[in-house]
Amino acid sequence: MIKLAGSLRMQIESKVRNYHQSLLKPPISNEDDFIERTVQAFQNFSASGGGQSLKTRSVKVDKKPIVGFVPCPPLRSSRALHREIGDLLFVFKHFLRNKLDAHRASIVQTKYTSGTGKFWSIDTGQFLLMSYWPEFCILKPRKFSKTYDLRPKMLSWAIYGFVGPNANGYPLYYSADRILRSRKFPSSKHFSFSLNSMPTIWVYSAGFLSKLLGGFIGENLFLNPKAKTLVDDLYKIAKLLPDPPGEFEWNNEEFEEGNNFGIIEFTITEQSE
Repeated sequence: MIKLAGSLRMQIESKVRNYHQSLLKPPISNEDDFIERTVQAFQNFSASGGGQSLKTRSVKVDKKPIVGFVPCPPLRSSRALHREIGDLLFVFKHFLRNKLDAHRASIVQTKYTSGTGKFWSIDTGQFLLMSYWPEFCILKPRKFSKTYDLRPKMLSWAIYGFVGPNANGYPLYYSADRILRSRKFPSSKHFSFSLNSMPTIWVYSAGFLSKLLGGFIGENLFLNPKAKTLVDDLYKIAKLLPDPPGEFEWNNEEFEEGNNFGIIEFTITEQSE
C-alpha cells in the first residue's frame, strides 16, 4: 500500500514506543483516562524523512455522540437502542503531489478492566452495532438528523480496544467481527469476553498503528462514501474542517459534559512516488 521511508518509519516506531510507555506509568485508571492519554500523545506530532512527512492532530470531545437504531437479528428486540458511537476515531490520509490518494478510518470501542483475570464486560447492544451496523441516526448532538447505512467492507472498520493491567499495559485490538467468529451472538444484555478465548491476537497496538499508516487496514473511504459521510459528520461534531492539507486548529467549542470521544488523524504527504 503506502511504503514508509526507513527514517520516517523509525521515528514513528519511536513515537509509538513512547506512547506505550505513557500508558504504563501511572497505570490507566479507566476508559476516559486511556482516551485522554491517546489524544494527548498524538497531538501535533510531526516527523519527516525520505521525501515523506507525517503530521498528526487530535481532539477530545467532552461528550460521546449517541446513536439510535432498531436492532436487527440476531438480537430480538422491538425497542430502539441508544448507544455511543465508540470512543476513538483513527483516520489516515496520504497525499501524493498534493492529491489525496488514500483515506482510511477505524472506529474503536474501548473496554477497560482492573480485574485479576483477562475478562472484559461487553454490552450486547453496542456489540450488535459494532458487528452488524444496522441503519442508525445520531441522536446527540441533535442537529444531525440523517440516517446512516454504512455497510462497511473491512473487518478493521469496527475495533474493540482492550486496556488495563491484564492487557499488559497496552491496548490490544480485536475487530468486532473476529470476536463474533469466536462465539455465538450473546443472548444476555452483557457478556464476558476473555483474551484467552481468541487463539491469537488479531493485531496489537504497534501493529495496528503501523498497518493503519501503511494503508493496510481501516475502511477505505474512497470505496465507501457512506462511511466517509459519517466520518465527516464526526469531524463536524468536533468543530473541525474534514479535509486538509493545510494548517488547521481544532475549534472544540463547548459541548455537553460527559464521557470523552477522541479523533486522531495521521496525514502523510510526499511529492514523488
